[in-house]
Amino acid sequence: MGPIDTFDREDGYTIEIWQDESCESPREWDNLGTIVYNGGRHILGDVEFGGRINGEYIPELEEWEQWTEEEGVIYLPVFAYIHSGIAMNTGGFGDPWDSGQSGFVFVRKEKVRREWRKKRISKKLLGTVYNVLRGEVETFGQWANGECYGYVVKDKDGEEVESCWGFVGDAEYVVEEAEGIVEWHKEQAGQ
Repeated sequence: MGPIDTFDREDGYTIEIWQDESCESPREWDNLGTIVYNGGRHILGDVEFGGRINGEYIPELEEWEQWTEEEGVIYLPVFAYIHSGIAMNTGGFGDPWDSGQSGFVFVRKEKVRREWRKKRISKKLLGTVYNVLRGEVETFGQWANGECYGYVVKDKDGEEVESCWGFVGDAEYVVEEAEGIVEWHKEQAGQ
């Protein structure tokens, strides 16, 4: 398999954008939230309802509402659209056949206070927390859908001078990063 896009620059450098087929799951990163999901053919989060994560029991779906109140949890619903790919969000999709709620993303209030070094959670902070949780779900959905990229930069002799992998999401951002690397190499070479 070759690059999914190639940019031959006027300065002689070539940028290749590749699909990263061994990209690390963003759920391995340092996340604020935990995605809990209904089991099935796809792994759509960190832990299934009724499972354990980091030694903590996650309740069954029927116990979810009571558990979140007792444990002091902030959460959003997670929806999945599965049809020749996977899309995930916290707002839902308009297709009743191929989409539906797959679980929740949650964080304990005590963790929010600790991460932001706050004694209380203001409306503004709560909004920030919701945005972070939404972003984590979106990024995981992009990864699950194979939207993972890397770049290779080659000089005018066709020699690889730089590469970087593990970009999840927007392929245009990968091109911008590679362009920045080309400019750095040109500066180092005094061009």
